[in-house]
Amino acid sequence: MRKLITPLAISAALFFASQSSFAQGVGINTTQPDASAALDITGTDKGLLIPRVSLQSLTDNTTVPNPATALLVYNTNAGLGKVGFYYNSGTPANPAWSLINGGGSLTLPFSQLGTNNGPLFLINNNDGNGTSVGISGIAANAIGIRGATLSGKGVVGHSASGGTGVFASAANANGKALEVSGPIKIDGPGQSPGIGKVLTSDDNGNATWQENVAFRSNGVKGGGNQNIALGATAKVVFENEVYDLSQNYNDANAAPNSTFIAPVNGVYHFDLNIAWKKPLDVPSFYAETHLVRTRGGVKVVIASDFVHSEVDNSSKLSTEVNLLAGDMMHVEVKNPITEGGIQLFTTAEHSFFNGRLVIKQ
Repeated sequence: MRKLITPLAISAALFFASQSSFAQGVGINTTQPDASAALDITGTDKGLLIPRVSLQSLTDNTTVPNPATALLVYNTNAGLGKVGFYYNSGTPANPAWSLINGGGSLTLPFSQLGTNNGPLFLINNNDGNGTSVGISGIAANAIGIRGATLSGKGVVGHSASGGTGVFASAANANGKALEVSGPIKIDGPGQSPGIGKVLTSDDNGNATWQENVAFRSNGVKGGGNQNIALGATAKVVFENEVYDLSQNYNDANAAPNSTFIAPVNGVYHFDLNIAWKKPLDVPSFYAETHLVRTRGGVKVVIASDFVHSEVDNSSKLSTEVNLLAGDMMHVEVKNPITEGGIQLFTTAEHSFFNGRLVIKQ
């Protein structure tokens, strides 16, 4: 009887132990496997050796027939791209072997969706070499780098100090360093965009927004200013300032009055018209009109017009002149020989003086 009880007791103990193992998971080298693990292997001087196979492709269904989804193997075939741990992310009928962690690199094509206020992908190159690259996109006849957005910014480049936020180059004159299809905006530090401003470059090709430089004045101020005595030379004081886009023209009330002061080096264009009244007591009159430049306190006549007429007449000048910043331009008239003096028409439609910057230098 004693011999029969002992085998039965042992069988019962094994049965209950087996049930406990299925309920708690299997432990190897541990009597207390983690409750979350189906298999808990404990070891301090040994590892887990995963089956090593030679996968022939990323859709290989022959080397491991009908591999289960999530099946893990170690691929030994370097011809596949990389050796390492692969798992089946597909189905048994249609495997898709994926390299875990990309083996230190991305498996292409790669795509992932994320939401974060910070960068989802960050590459930091700490090399101090000016030609070092953080990200490079190369395509033979396709798109190297592309950015797209609905209402944000597709591609952003930032320079913290003296570097370049976005650099574009062309290997030769047949290519394009930058091509833009659509509106363009240039703003930020060192820029002052505004309505009608002109984008101008310096000697090094650095572009900045420049004010439109243009003015117009008309009408001759009365009160005796219109009377030119015999032998006298007088500065024409224009009554009205029609516009002064860059605030470089001094009107009749400023000093020096009726004078344009060049803000930058460049080529400027000037037009003027002066209308003369013929004196009643002389058969004809002589008059001169001069466009005068003042540089360093020295006056130089840039352009002149001479009138000899038996009736009311006018002087017209239109010319371009190279000016330095600070040069001043005004209009003078002279009565060389007419007895009794001559007069200027004061009305706006008869007399005007205007100018503009053509090319900055």
